[in-house]
Amino acid sequence: MNRLQYLLLCLLRIGKTKSMLKNQLKVEVSERHIESKITCSVIDGSAVLYISHWPFDGKIRDYIDNFKSYIRQILNKYDVYLVFYRYMEFSTKSVARSGRQSNASRVFKLMDDMALPTQKVMIGVTENKQQLIPLICKAFCTDKEFHHLCTQTHTLVVTGDHDTPTEIYKGVIMI
Repeated sequence: MNRLQYLLLCLLRIGKTKSMLKNQLKVEVSERHIESKITCSVIDGSAVLYISHWPFDGKIRDYIDNFKSYIRQILNKYDVYLVFYRYMEFSTKSVARSGRQSNASRVFKLMDDMALPTQKVMIGVTENKQQLIPLICKAFCTDKEFHHLCTQTHTLVVTGDHDTPTEIYKGVIMI
């Protein structure tokens, strides 16, 4: 990144009241009061990184299994569109992300059979998240048992770090 690009990124206004706006726009309604049936759920995959159970003394594959379990619960009721952030250099999001990156700065070379680092180190370091997301996407796309059990009645669409989403329905993978 050259100096001019850096200065331009620093001058961008970073929103501080996004959560206030989100809460004002949010409307919660009981399912029985909805006239038309809900058919799909759009899920922020990067947000699920924070809420999936983080196993103590587990492996990365254990965490990925917990992530899949969370999605499976939703996929039992609805079609699921699982969307992850795409990390693009020089975006307004990259400036906000760098501002909240944790002090934990250890970058790992992630493999699914390695010991799971702490949640703070994994999710607090952008480079680690950038490696974790493709591992999760790959797990969804290659787990034949998951496809057989979970995509017989509902569709799973995974949008990760690639330009093209992957759709899985009745065990068939379509890009």
